[in-house]
Amino acid sequence: MKNIFIAGITGSIGTQAIDIIRAFNNSFQLAGFTFHSNVKSAEKIINEFNPEFIIATLESSFLSLKTKFPEKNIYFGINECTKIIENQHFDIVLNAIVGAAGLPVTYSTVKNQKRLALANKESLVTAGEIIMPYAKKCEIIPVDSEHSAIFQCIQGENNNNIKKLWLTASGGPFLNSKKDFKDILPEEALKHPNWDMGAKISIDSATMMNKGLEVIEAYHLFNVDYENIFITVHPESIIHSMVEFTDGSFKAQLGATNMKGPIQLSFTYPERFPMKTYDFDIFKISKLNLLKPDFKKFSCLNLAFNAGKNGTSHCIALNASNEAAVEAFLKKHISFNQIPVVIEKAIEKYGDIKYSSIEHIITEHKNIYNCVKDSII
Repeated sequence: MKNIFIAGITGSIGTQAIDIIRAFNNSFQLAGFTFHSNVKSAEKIINEFNPEFIIATLESSFLSLKTKFPEKNIYFGINECTKIIENQHFDIVLNAIVGAAGLPVTYSTVKNQKRLALANKESLVTAGEIIMPYAKKCEIIPVDSEHSAIFQCIQGENNNNIKKLWLTASGGPFLNSKKDFKDILPEEALKHPNWDMGAKISIDSATMMNKGLEVIEAYHLFNVDYENIFITVHPESIIHSMVEFTDGSFKAQLGATNMKGPIQLSFTYPERFPMKTYDFDIFKISKLNLLKPDFKKFSCLNLAFNAGKNGTSHCIALNASNEAAVEAFLKKHISFNQIPVVIEKAIEKYGDIKYSSIEHIITEHKNIYNCVKDSII
């Protein structure tokens, strides 16, 4: 029986992870979780799974839950989460927190040599050069479908034989849209054609910043230069990513457009458990398109590639300003086409910050986010 701790349990990744724990209740046990504001979902999870540790990252959520479950170990704040990860026995920590807020969980997990099921790409975007050296003493199993695909394709392969990584992108809701980007509304940008995701990642997919962040994540996870990481637009979202080898061979991983496969593999690796709710019928595939991305239309891609090549300080500014810009767009403070403009200006202004530790990165990221947010309002 493996003890699993889920950071960000009420989001899209967390709820799918719960389905897997429920399906394999003889193999996995939910030992603890974090949540932010969805108190009702947290209550249901406590009643069903009786986890030992619960951490609320919003004070009002903590107070509400503590009142209803006075006998439970309920704590407030991300710092309490990292202490629990450090001091308790968890076989696997699934980091499904959205944004740079998940960085402390990633760092605490790898530092304490626990298996990290990583669905929080921003951890590596902002601090990959500090985090990845710890991977020599622990397991980092990627949960993003693209990185899980590459992870699966390179098993048993010599890294020297990898020529290119190919990250597939759906293209989002505006791949073929002729609408002026300044007129796009948040409710339109939230309608992803293939994937059911949270608001922030849905907007990132619409701008294709999500794919840019995944490029930076792939650079750190697989130790492949940016010049050898490519993006192909694949509207069907059936091929989750590919690896091209020096002999001209390609390996690709295909699957359904949900995250249960990558999440389940991150729990079971190196084994593969039978999927209890298998919903992928290969005979329903009529065609698979692979297209070149439009870097001019989706300028966030260039911003991400350039930030990655310019190093961690640029990546911190990229990620912090993107989080602020996405939030501002959702609140209709800026237009859709202003998102990359805000990010580019922030990188120019804050891209040369100095950092020496994870704590410093967290502080600088928060400062940049607040400065960008204040400049928009």
